[in-house]
Amino acid sequence: MPIEGCINVRKSTLSETVKSCPAQWMAKGIEKGREETLAQTALRMLTEGIDSELVIKITGLSREQLEKLASDNNRVSEPAADYKPIRKTEPAKDR
Repeated sequence: MPIEGCINVRKSTLSETVKSCPAQWMAKGIEKGREETLAQTALRMLTEGIDSELVIKITGLSREQLEKLASDNNRVSEPAADYKPIRKTEPAKDR
């Protein structure tokens, strides 16, 4: 059952749906994680100077996917967090 099917269900199949939807969502999350890891690995390979043809062969990404990753890598997707130094505390003096 597709994830969209988890939203509109009949009462008779509600218990089955409740049982199957979390597993589907977990599988979808795992797949997304794999895709993100593959993209990060491909970018690291390119950064290390590995030829794009070899990156394509090893990762299984298409040339278009690799080019998109490389061009997207030059844009900042999130602003950097403000720097807040950690305040060090002095050890207590023995009296």
